[in-house]
Amino acid sequence: MESHPGMLEVLLDANRRPVRTHWTDGTTSLRLAADSIPQIGLSHLAPDVKSALPAADDYNDVLLLWKDGSGRPLLYFRGNGRAVLRLDDGTVTGSMLTDGGLTTAKLADGAVTRAKMAAEAQAAFPVLDDYNGILWMLRDANGRPLMYFDSDGTLRAKIAGTQDTARLRADVTDLKGWCWGEHAMPNLHLRLSRIKYGYSERCVIANMGDSWTAHPGRFGTPLLRMLQGEYGGTACGFFGFGYFSNDGSVNGCSDRAKANGGADPAWTRDFTTAGGVYGPDGCHVHSATPGTWVEVNVFTAQPSPKIYFRRRPGGGAFRWCVNGGAWTSVSTDGADGFATATVTIPSAACTIRVEVETAGTHGVTLAGLNFESATGIMVHKWARSGSQAHEFISALNKDFFQSGILAMAPHLVTFLWGTNEQYWNTEPAVMAAAILTLAGWIKEVRPLCDFLLICPAQTRQEAEGHAHGIRDYRDAVRAAAVAARAGFIDLTEVWGDYEKYKYAGDGTTLNFLTSDGIHTDIDRGAIVTADAVFKFLTKRV
Repeated sequence: MESHPGMLEVLLDANRRPVRTHWTDGTTSLRLAADSIPQIGLSHLAPDVKSALPAADDYNDVLLLWKDGSGRPLLYFRGNGRAVLRLDDGTVTGSMLTDGGLTTAKLADGAVTRAKMAAEAQAAFPVLDDYNGILWMLRDANGRPLMYFDSDGTLRAKIAGTQDTARLRADVTDLKGWCWGEHAMPNLHLRLSRIKYGYSERCVIANMGDSWTAHPGRFGTPLLRMLQGEYGGTACGFFGFGYFSNDGSVNGCSDRAKANGGADPAWTRDFTTAGGVYGPDGCHVHSATPGTWVEVNVFTAQPSPKIYFRRRPGGGAFRWCVNGGAWTSVSTDGADGFATATVTIPSAACTIRVEVETAGTHGVTLAGLNFESATGIMVHKWARSGSQAHEFISALNKDFFQSGILAMAPHLVTFLWGTNEQYWNTEPAVMAAAILTLAGWIKEVRPLCDFLLICPAQTRQEAEGHAHGIRDYRDAVRAAAVAARAGFIDLTEVWGDYEKYKYAGDGTTLNFLTSDGIHTDIDRGAIVTADAVFKFLTKRV
């Protein structure tokens, strides 16, 4: 490096000619010629990568490599983060470019005078000061980002002008890693850290999604047990009365060993009425028939729960009892909105029964029970089997949902959708937009809440001819996580090679999936998923 008048910094080539110059006016000039960048000799061949690349292309400490048509290095990134570009006549042939573009990629002296930002990138990055998780950034003369490295090592760049259609083809996979954004969860980390260091504190997590979450054993139960084992707590969280079919089942809570139950098939289970669903798990039960019941078996000592219900003019009444004891009546008549009533239980195993007492004009609408403690970990389950993210947006009553958010006060909400979207050929962008909408509803009333977006792993659906592979949804969800400054976990990377973990009745695979080839095995894939989430949530604590 040498200083020159009017120049802040000059990078010289081997012949001491300027290659890159930072000027005092903030601009950057580049000079690229055939001999400006020295080539790397084969003496630096790395023995441990000989099997990964042809011998002529093995270079020590190279992280990522793009080659020309002859197998020579064109652009590569070294272990120290430096990008090296080799440009000379014939390096890039027409077959490597889109629509018959450039035939060579030689830039004459002074051809690039300053960085130019593509118009669409200007709109995407209007603010220039702080980008969480970015390791290095090159900006244009106006301070807008031109090229930068994400914290996971991904290089992002925009090119505008005459080279907009010129795209170099990479012969390597673009790896982004299995997770991103642990820096985006300060609220969660605060709660876990305070618990760890002896403060009287609790941490509330809510998991939203489809059947990968709605069945607690596929994700919620092992995660709850890992977190409570490390940070304490016994409460089972929200216990939903609704279900996706009228077979007497209930959504329940995150751990069936803590509480489970059933419900009268006479209930109407609603999860489709636009703006008319009154449970955070995307469903509720409704009845105008006295005696219609829900029964919850509590297996471990739990705090006295609150029952969540809809109050409305002309609403009926329900009643509850514990272990067959005295009944307590609760009216649902009143101004329309979210309402609660405490169900007093002993600190021991017990049975709670709730039933419609009087119909009133509009019957009784119930969401579920919330078992919450003042300290330790709680993991709520707000998920419905068979659902898609955009169905939650269309069905949930936003005011009631937000009132539930205020009542349960989550510090972190996770979203795990994608399998049903793939089956029904829903566009990935539609799913990502719905998740962001849900996150927006939550932030309106809990602005400090953190978010974690999770992409499911591949299933048998990958080979069924659907419009999109699960990695298309992965890309949309990851982009949404970055936009929302949320955490992200990619289970396609966590689970690995589908051929290794798919279901096989003869036991010749890892059997992360059940025999239907779609759902997570509770003793295998569920443990891997929960372990990845646990490590991601606690890696900074």
